[in-house]
Formats: sequence, structure tokens, C-alpha cells
Amino acid sequence: MSTASSTTASRAAPRPHSDGVGRASDLVLARNPGRRVHDTTVVPETEQGGGPCPYPGMRPFLPEQHHLFFGREELTRSLVRLVTADPHPGPVVLVGASGAGKSSLLRAGLVAGLENERVLLILGPGARPFRSLVESWATATGRPFGEVERDLVTGWFSPLGPDVLVIDQLEEIFTECQDLEERELFVRALAAAGPDGPRIVLGLRADFYDQVLNDTRLEAIVRSGQFTVSAMSDAELRAAVERPAEQAGLRLEDGLSDHILRELRQERADEGDAVALPFLAHALRQTWAGRRGTTLTFTAFQAAGGIRASVARTADEVHDGLGATDRRRLRELLLRMVLVVDDRGRAVRRRVPVTELDKAVDLLGLLTAARLVVVDQDEAQLCHDSLLHAWPRLQDWITENRAGLLVRRRLGDAADGWHEAGRPESGLYGGDQLASVRAQLDQNVGALPMRRVEHDFIDASHRAEHRRTKWRRIVFSIVTVLALIATTFAVQARSAQQEAEGRAAVSIANEIAAQADVMRTRDPQTALRLSLAAYRTAETPATRSSLYAAYLTEAPIGLPGGHRAAVLNLAFSHDGDVLATSQVGGSIQLWDLSRRNVPVKAGALKLRGSAAIAFHPRSRLLAAQTATDLTLWDVSEPERPERLSVREIPKGMTYTVAFAPDGRTLAAGVTRGGFGCGMCRIRRFRHAGRTGRSLPKP
Repeated sequence: MSTASSTTASRAAPRPHSDGVGRASDLVLARNPGRRVHDTTVVPETEQGGGPCPYPGMRPFLPEQHHLFFGREELTRSLVRLVTADPHPGPVVLVGASGAGKSSLLRAGLVAGLENERVLLILGPGARPFRSLVESWATATGRPFGEVERDLVTGWFSPLGPDVLVIDQLEEIFTECQDLEERELFVRALAAAGPDGPRIVLGLRADFYDQVLNDTRLEAIVRSGQFTVSAMSDAELRAAVERPAEQAGLRLEDGLSDHILRELRQERADEGDAVALPFLAHALRQTWAGRRGTTLTFTAFQAAGGIRASVARTADEVHDGLGATDRRRLRELLLRMVLVVDDRGRAVRRRVPVTELDKAVDLLGLLTAARLVVVDQDEAQLCHDSLLHAWPRLQDWITENRAGLLVRRRLGDAADGWHEAGRPESGLYGGDQLASVRAQLDQNVGALPMRRVEHDFIDASHRAEHRRTKWRRIVFSIVTVLALIATTFAVQARSAQQEAEGRAAVSIANEIAAQADVMRTRDPQTALRLSLAAYRTAETPATRSSLYAAYLTEAPIGLPGGHRAAVLNLAFSHDGDVLATSQVGGSIQLWDLSRRNVPVKAGALKLRGSAAIAFHPRSRLLAAQTATDLTLWDVSEPERPERLSVREIPKGMTYTVAFAPDGRTLAAGVTRGGFGCGMCRIRRFRHAGRTGRSLPKP
């Protein structure tokens, strides 16, 4: 699997115009060494004078053809303003009907309009959207694939990469990608992209809008960044017909433009833009091919078949010029490029690796020269979805083989996944699924030849199913005999066994409960576990009594590490999650009791002498008073206590400190001038500081 992509560097210097061929595979602005382009399938077109063709046909305009892209100037300016807005509004989703010109707007409009930006253009997510995104971003940034993959899983795009990421044909994550994990990683990367990454622009066909809305992340992106590509007005259509010819030094025969627009209006009324505009693009190119000098004539337009018949006429010319064998090969080739996406029979284009088409390179060249197929970076596909409607012969082939195409799609996905996983037996078909696929393939035997990997998959599935059936029969026979023997013995022994097991369980449970009662005084925790084990073994009066006793017994919990000096004072925070212990010598140890049964040694405070301590009644403010000073600590995070204030006091031994219930008054019991002389020192507090804790009033 590969996805066509191209990276544009900064475009400070002027860019060359198209040479008239207009193939997306010719756009190589940053070569990807991991891909090779099959240029042998492309047949150059012959120019007959008058310069290169200004119309790309059913293919989209390329960035270097922006000088020929007319009719969407205002829409292009609006899109460029939105993408380059500061602050950036987030991902932009270009939504429009098939054939509305979204791809041309992205390439020749947006990409060409971002003259001073580095742009990464991904032509379509393909069957492996996340892998395609990683490969393209790794190539654009020059970083290893593995590093980029780890970054994009979390939605982090390197700020050293392109400024704008454009992904066309977003609907391929639903039509071509059947790997739910791939789709999930791709959507997650786009949804989690932050403001430091590239500005993201997505192109989406409107008929897949409902599937996008079914994903809450994509729905949020569409809701905030939708940019609608509406139908072209008559003035815009006239510009799209006339201005490219003027730019190329050509002219339309008098009245031809009006005639084309009248015919186009009729086609749009009957078929809509999804068919009419691509047909128009092809008819204009065919009209150019039959021009008279530098004039596009009525005769050439009618010879091309007009808007409706031009595509079918070109395709029929390719078909009719082949022999019977090659016509059959052409049918098989085109059906490979068709994907039936659901049970309703909706068909879309399918990207096919060129390596799968090695036996049809000659036909691929003919279709490419006729601009019915495009080859981009090792993949081939129909030039536009409208071709599925434009050529009656292809429509008939799809209708005749719709069921087979749907089966083949599912079979192909399963076979490719099995092959990529190393061909494990767990990935094969079996049972009813294998029988159903085999029956449907037999019914559609002439629809499409199977690939080698699909043949291998079906053959391996049959062999595995045969082995499973054989082993099931053997195992069933053995199990049946053993079951008869075992049933005979089981019926006789069951009652005695249950009685014996019951007596043994009661005896063991009572013994465990007795042991728990013996240990309860010296080791309550172990006694509790024994009581639980006894009760689970057998419910008896003794085990029930032992469990009740364990529940009512308080189990002392020691502090890990203990203390090196004698503890003078203890204080709990108002929520009970922090314990402070004041030791001889001026050390205060904090303990994290958020998990009551597992106390954790936290931070330590060092003072200039032994201290009396007290916690504020409504916060984790700790007051510690020694003989010479009063210190306030913020222990909201017991691992990282913060000293808020230190205040010197008249020298005297402090025995105790306490906060008033309102937290505004701190009382300290001290002696001064000799033993037995008591004195109470009162201090008022006001709220200040970044922590909101109480600090001493000066």
C-alpha cells in the first residue's frame, strides 16, 4: 500500500508552469526514496501546435497549473485567509460534492496560494492512513519513521516540519481502510494536533459527511472548521471555460462558450455537479485535441461527443481498439480499480498498487494516455469517480459483478491482513464464513481473477478447516467414550465425594479460624487474613465469629523507618491525610496518610530547637514554635513543604501551641524566667500570600 504525496518547500522563487501533461506523478518536489514511480505506464501526449493544453481533463489542476485555474478566485482567497488566519482556528475541512473541484481548489488554489509556506500534500489516506501520514511526515522532516510514529500516536507534530498539512480525499479512511486500528490512530493524530504543529486542511466528499459525524472527534473538527465548496455560478463557469484558453493563447469559436454553458446547465439539472463538471473538463480537453490552429471549434466539441458522451467515447475508443483477449483483460483491470463500499452497492474508485498490475502494463499505458487512469507513486486509480457513471460499459460490468466485487473486497482485505501478520492460522477463514465465501466466488467465477495472495489465503483456509474438522471428529470420539466411562464412575462417587469434601472443608476452616484467634493479639493483620480465608473455605459459626472478631479488632500500623529521636508532639491536618511529628533536637517529620494502611514518609522540617506544633483547623498550615521563633509552613504537598513565615519571639521554653476553632488565633504555652512560670502568647493572623494561608500580622 502506498499513498501519493508531495512536499512543497518554501516558494520564495518563481515556480515553473506545467508542460501540459499535468500528471500528479510528475510533481516530485521532495523525492521519497522508499517509493519508485512506474513512468513506463505513462504515454506522452503529442502536441499539434498552439502550446500545451490548458485543460487537465478529469484530473485535478496541479499547483504548477495555478495560472490556468480560473473560476474559483474568490473561494481560493477565502480559503487561504482562513488557513493563514492568526490565531489559527484549528483544522479546516473542505466539504463539497464529488466533481465540485475540491482537489483542484486544494492543489492549484490553496497550495499554490501559500507562496511563503512549507506545505505537505497527501493526495489520499489510502488503505493504511496512519502509516501513510507517518511516512509522509517522516520524509518531510527527515526524521526516522519510528520516532515520527511515536510522536503522531500522541498527536505531536514536530514544529520543524511543514507549516501546512493538506490531506485530500479524507473519505478513503472509510472506503479503502478496513483496519480499525489504523483508522483510529489516524483520527487520533489529527484530533490531538496542537497549535505548535502544522495547520491542517482536509478534503471531504459531501456524501461521506454522515460517516464523519459518527465519530465525535471528526465531528468536532468539522463543526468548528467546515469550509463548503458550493456549486460554480454561471460567471465562474464561463471563466473556467474561456480564461484557460486565453492564458494559453487560444480562442473559442464564436458562440461555443454559450453553447457549452447551455449544455452544461442541462447536464447539471439532470445529473448534478458530480458528473457534469468532470465531463465538461474532459470534453474541453478533447475539444483542444481537435482544435483548428489556435481555435477551439464547434466541430471539435461535437466530435468529442459534447459534455455527456465525451468520456464514454474516449473510453469506447480504447476498448474497441483492442482484441477479444485484451478486452477481457481491460475489464479485469478496470474492475480491480472499483471498490464496492457497502451492501447497497455504492461504488467508488480504488487505489491499486502497480505491482499488482505488472501483467497489464500495456493496458495501463493506454488508459493513462487517454487520461482515464492516473498513476501516482506506485498506485493506479481511475482519474475521477464520475467515470463510474460516465461510461455505460463500465457501469454494466459493475452491475453484473457487484456481489462478486463486494465479496472480493472483503476477501482481499482479509488476505492482505493475513499476509502482513505473517500468515498465522488464526487469521484464516473457517466454518460458515469460508463456506459462504466459497459459494459466492463460485457464483461469480468470471468476475475477477484472484491474486496470488488470495489464492493462498483460500487454500490455507481450506487446509486449516480440513485439519480442524478431522481433529474435531477424533476428539469427539475420544470425548464420547471417556464421557460414558466417567459418567458411570461419577454417578457412584459424587455423593460420597461431596460429603467428604464438605467435612474436610469444615474441619480446615475451623482450624484456620482457631489459629486466627490465637494470633489476633500479636498480629491483627495476619489474623484478619486468616479469618477471611476460613470464612471463604466454609461458613460455620466458628468462622463467622472469627471474622466478626477480626473486624472489631483495631490493627495498629507502624510508621516505616520510625524516628531517630524521641517524639515530643504530634499533629494531624484537618483532613487527616498528613501527620507531623516533632522530635527532640528540632526535627519535624511529615507523613502522608492519604492511604491509611500504608503511611508514606514525606518531607522533613529542620528548626533551631525542639518545637511544639499545631495544624490550622481548615487548611494544611502547620505552626511550629521553638524557644526562640515561630515558623509557619505550607504542607499542602507533604513531599515538598514550603516555609511561609519565620518570626522571632521572646526567648522561653514552648510546651504547646494550638489554633482557635476559627483559625485566626494561635495560642502558645511557654515558660520564662524559671521553671513553673506559665505564660500564654496570643497572635492574630490575616490571610495573604499566594497559597491563601494565614500569615502572622506584623
